[in-house]
Amino acid sequence: MKIKNIDHFTKGTEGWLGAILMLMMVACSDAETSIMMPHIEPDASLPRPTDPEAEGLRFDADEVVESIESEYFKIHYTRSGRNAVPDIDDNRSGVPDYPEMVLDIYMEVYDAYVDMGFRAPLPDDITSGENGGDERFDIYLVDFSGRGDGQFRAGGCLVDEPRRCSGYMLQENDFEGYGYSSIEVASRIVGSHEFFHAVQAGYTSGQDVIVSEATAVWATERFDATLNDFEGFVRLYLGDPSRSLFVNTGGVTDGFPYSVALFFRFLDEYIDEDVVRLLWEEMQVSDAETRWLDSLDVVLQREYDEEFSDAFSVFSVWNIYTGDRAKLSEFYFDGARYPEVASLELSLPGIVDRPRLFASSARYWQIDLDSVTELSVSVSVDGVDAEALEHFQVRLARVIDGNIEIVELVSNETQILSVQGADSAILMLVNANKEGVSIRPVVSVEEK
Repeated sequence: MKIKNIDHFTKGTEGWLGAILMLMMVACSDAETSIMMPHIEPDASLPRPTDPEAEGLRFDADEVVESIESEYFKIHYTRSGRNAVPDIDDNRSGVPDYPEMVLDIYMEVYDAYVDMGFRAPLPDDITSGENGGDERFDIYLVDFSGRGDGQFRAGGCLVDEPRRCSGYMLQENDFEGYGYSSIEVASRIVGSHEFFHAVQAGYTSGQDVIVSEATAVWATERFDATLNDFEGFVRLYLGDPSRSLFVNTGGVTDGFPYSVALFFRFLDEYIDEDVVRLLWEEMQVSDAETRWLDSLDVVLQREYDEEFSDAFSVFSVWNIYTGDRAKLSEFYFDGARYPEVASLELSLPGIVDRPRLFASSARYWQIDLDSVTELSVSVSVDGVDAEALEHFQVRLARVIDGNIEIVELVSNETQILSVQGADSAILMLVNANKEGVSIRPVVSVEEK
C-alpha cells in the first residue's frame, strides 16, 4: 500500500469515538435521509482501510492513498481506482475539491457541537494499534457500493474508563447513484450524524441503539435545520406513535430508533436545549445496566423538577399539533413541516375495545361530529394498579374552526362533553409510564 501525505493545515476539530455503525437505507419519501444501522461493540483490532489485511471497505493495494489534514482531522482519499474521489479541482489547489469539502464540513460540525456544550471526542492516539498516523480524527473516503454511505468504527477505549472510546470514520467516496440532491448535502448529513457518534463515545459507548441514533439525528437537525434528514425520520414516529418509545422491535433494518429524534426535539423546545448534553453526561457516570430512559428521568427531575412521565404526556399532546394542525407559537417550531400524527377513524356510536397501550406510547382516533353537540364518553380500565393508572391519560380534543381545545377525562367514569361548534374531535389515549405491563382500556363514545 502506497501512502502519500499532503500537509494541508487549516482550522480544525478534535478527537474521537465508540461503536461500529453500519448504515442502511430507510425509505422516506420527499426527504433526503442518511443510510444507517445499529451498534456493534468496539474492537480496536479491526484493520483500517489503509491496511492490506483489512476486509470489506478498504483501499486496494494499487491505489495511492493521499491525505489532507487540519489541526484535528485527517481525510484519506485516492484519485484512481474503485475508491477514487471525483476528479474535480475547481479551486486549483492541487487537491480534489471533495476531500477539501469534507474537511471543511467536519470542522464546521465540530465547532457546532462544541458551541452546544458537548465535549470533543477522545483523540485516537489512546489506542496502541494503527491510528492513522497521529491523534487526529481520521475519515477514509471509500466506495460503499450502495450498501451504506458512512460507517463509524471504534478504535481504542480508556483503560480506567473502558466505556469511553475513540475511533474513526468511513465515508462514501463520491455518492454517485445515491438519492441526495448534492454531494455536499450528503456529506453534511452523514458527517454531522456520524461525528455525533464520536461525541457520544467520548462519554460512553455501547448505549441502546434508540438513544444513540435518535440523538444523532437530533444533532444533525441542530447543526443544520435546512437538511431534511430529521423530517425524513420523524414521519416514521408520527406514523405509528403506538410503539413504545424505548423498545426497538423492528430489527436491524428498522428506522424507528432514528425517528425517536422527535422526542429529543420536543425536550429541546419544551424544556431546555441542554437536555441531550446533560443526558449523555449522566449516562457516562451511571451504571452500564441503567436504561437511558432512567438516566433521562434523573436529569429531568434533578435539573428541571420534571418527571419523564409528565414530559411524555405533554409530548403526546404536542404531536396533535403537527401538519395542518400546527400552532407554531405554542408547540413545535417546525410543526407545520411534520406530517400529522397518525389516527384511526372512529364512527359514532363507537367503542375503542381494549387496544394495547405499551409504556411510553400513545394512540389517536379521529371522530367526525357532523352537527353533534354533546358526547357521552365512558372510560373503563381493568387490571391496572393505582400507580400505573396515575400515568394513563384519556383526552378529547375538540377541533373548532381550526383551533383545538383539549379536555382531560377521568378513568372509570362517564362524562358528558359539549362539542358545540366543533367539526371533529380527536380521542387520545396515553400510557406515560416508563415501564410495566401494557394498559388495555375500553372507551365508549356516543352522541348524547
